[in-house]
Amino acid sequence: MIIEHEDNPSWAVPSAPRNMPKGPVDEIEMLMRRYPLLNAAETQRCIDFIAKAPIAERGALSSRPGMAEKMGQLRRDHPKPFRPSLASYAVFGTLIVAMLVSGMMVAG
Repeated sequence: MIIEHEDNPSWAVPSAPRNMPKGPVDEIEMLMRRYPLLNAAETQRCIDFIAKAPIAERGALSSRPGMAEKMGQLRRDHPKPFRPSLASYAVFGTLIVAMLVSGMMVAG
């Protein structure tokens, strides 16, 4: 019995074409490969993703070849969305004060 190899047998599950994004990470990767030659809407889409996406998705994007450098360039070119907010500074300060007060209460 002779078994021949087929690259893509007709009974197999078809794979998605390589040029079609499979999810948000793939979509942003395709856009980031063209950065800084993006229009304003595409640039804003990348900024929104990098600023607000879950850490796992940002990590998946930055682990792809060349993407960490592109993400760094985008952050340098558009720093405002990536700055800590005043509220985050207030929360951090409150935590520090609470730790100091509790430390003084325990020590005193």
